[in-house]
Amino acid sequence: MGQGKCQTVTGVVVNQTLGLSRQERRRLRAMAHQLLNPITDGARASRAQFEGKVAYLSMLNAEQAAPFTT
Repeated sequence: MGQGKCQTVTGVVVNQTLGLSRQERRRLRAMAHQLLNPITDGARASRAQFEGKVAYLSMLNAEQAAPFTT
């Protein structure tokens, strides 16, 4: 693979550090936004789903999960 390419194994980015892809982190931020702003139309995520995804991200890379655990 060339430099700057995202190397993934089973949905986990395995470049220099483990973590989720940018796209997955954006989805997680969108879930947080939907939970904090219930007026938003569209699919709604449950709090349990959100907490589970944050726990998974925390297991992979606590630094990436830090903004969601405050």
